[in-house]
Amino acid sequence: MRYINLFLLVFLFIHTAFGQGATATKPKLDIYKITVNDKAQKEGIQGISLFFSCEYNFSAAEYTGMKNGEGKNLFTFYASLVNKGTNETFYNGLNYKQYNKASNTVAMHVSEEHAYDPQNKAQGRRNTGIELFIPYYHLDLPEGTTPIKLYIGAIPGKGNPFDRVYNQDITLTKPAASFISITPKQITITDKAGKKYEAQSLEQDFAVAPGSNKAKKDINASGNVVLNTPFSFLYVEGDALRLKVQKSTSKGLVATKKVRALRAAGGQVITNFDNKTALEGEWTLDPKQKTLTLKNEALQIVADISRTKVPAVRITDFAVNPHATHEGVAGAMLTFAYNAQAAPNTPAVAAVPVYTTATGSANFLNGGLVVSGKAEIDSAGAVILPYNTPGKVSVFYPSFNLLLHHPEIRQENPSEFALQVKLHNSEGLITQKQIKQNLPVSVVQDAKIAAVVKAVDTVYNNSRGLVVHIPYQLPKLYTDMLPNSLIIQLAEASAKETRGADLLKNMTLINKNVEKAADAGNKKGVSFQISKPVSSIDLFMPYTDLNRQEKAPVAFAVKTLVVKEGTPPVEVGTSNSAIRFELDNKKLRFVTLGISNIRLKKADTGDIMWRISSADRVLYQSAMIPANKNIDNLYTHTYYIHEDDKVIVEMLKGKSAADAKVAMKWEKPVKELTGSEVLELDPGKLPNNTDDGDTKTVTIMYSIQ
Repeated sequence: MRYINLFLLVFLFIHTAFGQGATATKPKLDIYKITVNDKAQKEGIQGISLFFSCEYNFSAAEYTGMKNGEGKNLFTFYASLVNKGTNETFYNGLNYKQYNKASNTVAMHVSEEHAYDPQNKAQGRRNTGIELFIPYYHLDLPEGTTPIKLYIGAIPGKGNPFDRVYNQDITLTKPAASFISITPKQITITDKAGKKYEAQSLEQDFAVAPGSNKAKKDINASGNVVLNTPFSFLYVEGDALRLKVQKSTSKGLVATKKVRALRAAGGQVITNFDNKTALEGEWTLDPKQKTLTLKNEALQIVADISRTKVPAVRITDFAVNPHATHEGVAGAMLTFAYNAQAAPNTPAVAAVPVYTTATGSANFLNGGLVVSGKAEIDSAGAVILPYNTPGKVSVFYPSFNLLLHHPEIRQENPSEFALQVKLHNSEGLITQKQIKQNLPVSVVQDAKIAAVVKAVDTVYNNSRGLVVHIPYQLPKLYTDMLPNSLIIQLAEASAKETRGADLLKNMTLINKNVEKAADAGNKKGVSFQISKPVSSIDLFMPYTDLNRQEKAPVAFAVKTLVVKEGTPPVEVGTSNSAIRFELDNKKLRFVTLGISNIRLKKADTGDIMWRISSADRVLYQSAMIPANKNIDNLYTHTYYIHEDDKVIVEMLKGKSAADAKVAMKWEKPVKELTGSEVLELDPGKLPNNTDDGDTKTVTIMYSIQ
């Protein structure tokens, strides 16, 4: 008897422990009685149908804590699908939240269920007959049979989501798909009085609606009716479709009744058409037709229909590295592997990168460069892929080019990327890959300018002066991608340090790799357009233009900009520099030259003009001066000049500056100038071939330091 009691005790202990363990491990959401039909049809649309029930195993406290503001427990059920071959999630019902029961759509990607309190404890908390319907035209899946892992999850009205609470292996067989292209060839509208108008465009939404039920509001694609402009969409073979002309749509659902413009053949708006409310209609679409006529009492559209079989395209390993570098340039690298198979003459397939910001705005990503793989990029940023040659593509987006094409990125960084694969220049989507990824774009400092540049003695075009070589350096990628869009600004170092910018602004550009650029943003300095990644800006100034000598370096600021019309410039290098003067000051002379005591023998034969020159250039030329005046002190000019140069003074006489001829000339090598002289000119000693017949007396004064 003692043994029997011991056995009963052990049995009771084991039974109790196992029972407690089973209760403790029971899932909070228990999916059961699930039926999966991969050949389902709903109102003429093919897809996957899921029917299942769910039992909720929460404690009373947990259940109460999840109730929403209305005191109800709301659960949103959704499915996700993973390709077993690639282990990639190619479908998530939460991306299609607008397709639910309340939206009156053919598709039903999410199902919102209220888990009501049971009438008795034995009944328990559960929902039965939960339905999800996923149309094949929404699936990023190739034609044919694919092994799939099906997951079901749910999101409560309050609290954390329950992801993948159920899974099952299934096999899906997707029907063949094509792109349908409808090209309007004639648009005729008829008003209430029977008057007909030939229109170029009908700026109302031209929509493709799935299914046979006219009460359903969802659409596959929409656009405007425009002559000779194709309207394209993806079509799964065997689906029922309707064409609609309606007044405005938003996010796939009819939203407003705003009347939009009609345009005549010349493009002008048709304002006298009095039957705009009749410009709506709905027709069954037979994709096998080659021509199409859509007609009601007010509208007739005649169009051509063409079909292109959707190529088999797989995209894998999609990633974005926001901290990449290429050839010394910072930026982002987008990579993906692809396999695109198609028959000959199929239009090119394009992978279009799209980024989304935290506020939800979406933009096509542009400004990239294919750095590996067999692909090309068009002007809109689409990556054109070759058929029947699997491979991997890397596209580099330099920060400078990203900011040029997308200046708003600094204020609103991308938070998510997608790769939308389409036929080139078509709207129908073949496949899409998404990834959550931030893309911070920091200040770019790729351009380099020396901190100190030298001003040295030189001779340029037989003029003696100083030259400043300002070397710059940029990665070659800049000039490869933007050959005519790079500007270097030389500007004031500060409001108090203007001498450097003033000096550089007044110098002459003497090298061929650089051009002076108009730059409204650098009014107090000087700007140059550069064409080579590594070179220098070479500037020359004759000594005779130098109005003071500098002993200490003079500062200036440098900015390197990438510019594009209609877009704010992008700074890619900012630094301070200075000019250090290494001139042979012992050979420079500071000359003050004056002309006075002017008397002419004949004062009625024309006016005079004075000109002061160095050996190679005119430094000063006066206006015409009446010759009948006795001038005691005409002019004083001060300038620097090299000792190997010469000083030339000329008096010209004539009726105007255009016909004035030299009447007197005096010149002297700078080396022969003494410290200070006053020279009385003897007309008889003027150089040969000088007309001195009218000259009576002139005094030339100079001093030199």
